[in-house]
Amino acid sequence: MKPRAEVIETLRQWLLRKNRALDPALLNEETDLVEIRALESLELIEFILFMERESGRSILVETLDPAMLRTLRRIYQTFFEYP
Repeated sequence: MKPRAEVIETLRQWLLRKNRALDPALLNEETDLVEIRALESLELIEFILFMERESGRSILVETLDPAMLRTLRRIYQTFFEYP
């Protein structure tokens, strides 16, 4: 398993590549991704597929709660942190 900081940075870099309008200085693990409109609706599916590849786990879209995708910290806790 990758270290937490590396996972967060990988997710952060993916978002920055997809949305060039994002200010890298303002995108940290506590940034509200919904509030800053980090993802378009079609990119959300692509982001979920990216997270599946990175985590090695399937993500069932029908079980997603929007709060799970609110911040990079929350994404890490939900999809990458193992008990």
